[in-house]
Amino acid sequence: QRSTEDCKLLVAADAHHKMFSIIRSCNRSSPHLELIRVILSVLTNLAQHRSTLADLANEKAVDALSDLVHMFRDKSKIIALSASLLEKMLRTSKRLTSTYSTQENTKRLNSILLMSKKKTSKLDGIQKGIHCL
Repeated sequence: QRSTEDCKLLVAADAHHKMFSIIRSCNRSSPHLELIRVILSVLTNLAQHRSTLADLANEKAVDALSDLVHMFRDKSKIIALSASLLEKMLRTSKRLTSTYSTQENTKRLNSILLMSKKKTSKLDGIQKGIHCL
């Protein structure tokens, strides 16, 4: 876990935007899955601080995380990290929550949740990411 100052430096350098760009360019290959997992871990560390979380939480980030939850719905580590980060971002901004809480998004995430529950019991924490909608 990094200090608040280190996290602020990463955000000031626009590292989070670059990380989301990298995530969007990844496919489902094993090396890319590992890269996505590492990037999500870094973003999760950045999101632990209120000052940096506010900078992370925007529509592009929420869209990227929502896409990850959908694209990697069969990858428990990716979906758990993505859903947790998605929840943090949505809880940070009422504007983002109202923009994102469409019937379509809720339906899509609920169907992923149901499918995931059937496939594995490792995803107990995933419900949090959908619960805030």
